[in-house]
Amino acid sequence: MQKTTSAYGIISQVLQSEADEASIAWINRLYFRRFTLIRAFVAFACLASIIASFMNVATWLPFAILALGLAGLVLLQVLRRSFAKQLVGFRDEKCDPALFCSRYLAYLQHTKSTADPMQELFEYGMGLYWLGKWDDAIALMAAVSGDLQKPKNVYLYHHLVGRCAWAQRDVETLANSISALEALPPQPIAKNQKAHLAELCALARLLEFEQAEAFEDAKRIIAELLEQPFVTKPQRVLLAIHTAYCSTDRTEATKWLEYAAQFGGTTWCAAEAKKLLAKTS
Repeated sequence: MQKTTSAYGIISQVLQSEADEASIAWINRLYFRRFTLIRAFVAFACLASIIASFMNVATWLPFAILALGLAGLVLLQVLRRSFAKQLVGFRDEKCDPALFCSRYLAYLQHTKSTADPMQELFEYGMGLYWLGKWDDAIALMAAVSGDLQKPKNVYLYHHLVGRCAWAQRDVETLANSISALEALPPQPIAKNQKAHLAELCALARLLEFEQAEAFEDAKRIIAELLEQPFVTKPQRVLLAIHTAYCSTDRTEATKWLEYAAQFGGTTWCAAEAKKLLAKTS
């Protein structure tokens, strides 16, 4: 895989996924048109500043025009970051990884950055994780597994692969990912890095207790995870499913499954909860 390959190119090549027309239209309407307009303004301001510097105008005028262009560059960065946050919100706040994946893919098609694609692949892969498409998420990471020289790339790779391994109850791969994360340099390389490692270790213990049918210990781990300040809505739904798994009381289990089914959106957790509720009805 070429280092210059865009995240969209890798996703298209590995998963044969393409952006759909509805998502492309949405991206055009809410983001790309504004981005193009501001970028044109920046180019115009820079050109006008150069021209003004050769004309008989007040000395301050070229600098004022250039300042407007620089302000436009800042606005571009703000627009890009705020829009990326809005997209991630579909996944992490609205429990709609299906909508996130379709719109994020359209966004990637527009940007097609040739910079390091790992962060973008990780974000899309987390959408796949919440859809229950764990093999697809792992396949994306495998496509860039030969480019893990940067500590942050190692972190993103094993963060996602470890979560997928946990979901698939692959104890060996999960343990390998935890070991790789623990071996990273002590200085922070990502937001909530230590907290996410602690969470993955807790999930590993949860899996161990579930397999040993030590359900009270498992529920204690779940309670500790729910107290974490960074827990997202899909994570709460996921932990509700596992609380149901560990509940020996049918009424309690049904209550947690109903919660997951109601608030799980398009996550695999909601589909799993509905399937289990259908079996018990």
